[in-house]
Amino acid sequence: MTNFQFKSSRRRFFRLSSMTLLTLSAVLQSGCDAFKTEHAPIEQRLINYLNHLDKAQEIGQIYKSHDSSLKTHSAEQLTNEILELLKLDQKEVDRLSDEKLTELLTKQIRQDFTDENIVTLGTWVFSKTELLLCALADSYSDI
Repeated sequence: MTNFQFKSSRRRFFRLSSMTLLTLSAVLQSGCDAFKTEHAPIEQRLINYLNHLDKAQEIGQIYKSHDSSLKTHSAEQLTNEILELLKLDQKEVDRLSDEKLTELLTKQIRQDFTDENIVTLGTWVFSKTELLLCALADSYSDI
C-alpha cells in the first residue's frame, strides 16, 4: 500500500509541476511587461510634487499672465520644458520611481536658485522649475 501512495503522490507532483510550468510559460510569453509597474501620466507625476495644488494653480495663472509666451503652451509643452531642465526624456521618467523624480525636482529647484534662474512675482521669488510646475498644474487642470 505504501508503494501505491508513493506512485500516487509522484503522479500528483508531476501534474502540479506541469500545471505550474504551463502557467509560468504563459506569463513569460507575454513578456516582463506583466510585472511592470504602471505610473500615472508624466504630467500628473510632476504635479504631485506640489503640496498645495490650488495655490500652485493660482501661481501658475499669475506666471502665465506675467510671461505671455506661456499662455499658449499646452500641458505637453510645459512638461517637455520641465524635462529639458531635468535633462530627462519621457522614457527615462517612466523608469524613475516617484521618490527619485521628487529628488531630481528638488535638486533642480535648488540649482535654479544657485544659477539665479529665478523669477520675481510680486514679493515672491520662485525658481523657473517651480513656476513651470505651477503653470503645468494650471494647464493640466484644464484638460
